[in-house]
Amino acid sequence: MNRSATKQHHRTYGASTIGADLSIKYPHAFTHMSVSPYGRDVVLAGRAGLAIVDLEFPLSPPRTIPISSKSKIAGVAWCPNTQHHGWVATPVSQTLLVHDLAHTTTEPMLVIKAHPTTITDVAWVPKIPSWIGTASIDPIIKIWDARRDQKPVWYFSEWEPTDLLAFNNLHMHKMASVHRNKIAIWDIRYGSGPLTTISDAHTEDIVSISWHPNSED
Repeated sequence: MNRSATKQHHRTYGASTIGADLSIKYPHAFTHMSVSPYGRDVVLAGRAGLAIVDLEFPLSPPRTIPISSKSKIAGVAWCPNTQHHGWVATPVSQTLLVHDLAHTTTEPMLVIKAHPTTITDVAWVPKIPSWIGTASIDPIIKIWDARRDQKPVWYFSEWEPTDLLAFNNLHMHKMASVHRNKIAIWDIRYGSGPLTTISDAHTEDIVSISWHPNSED
């Protein structure tokens, strides 16, 4: 996205645009997006770093957080729990960054060298607000507690690279992982192997996964 808005001629930066159709361009490319737990803000992630956009006033200049890295940002995830409403996780190469947007600093509150190979996805555990999972090209899935030191709380392996992660919205122990076109369903209390796998769930590689918001299945 880039920053030069169409339909800007009758609006000012301080005017709410709720209900209006807008096209907004930004000077940097963003490849990932996540929504705040209150639904008012979005965070955009790209090589230039993070941009936080107020959806009620999207024409106002976004807050920016530079991330100094030559590596591609693999995703961004805003903590879905209002208890930690400012926490945003960003994987950069092998490192997990967590920023607290409730504070004005641009420095991350947490920096973890999470994997020996590139992180492919991050996902918060909705029912345990401080827990976040990381997937990687290496075969290990890890869960971290953002309040603690740099040792994972849990780790699992399906013995092949993991592309995507998703935690159940209602059941704190249920997790889904994607491995190309296969889906594995886990109970994180029993990490020796998945509860079930769906082989060849699609003919092509799976590009997105999420749980039903109101169901444990």
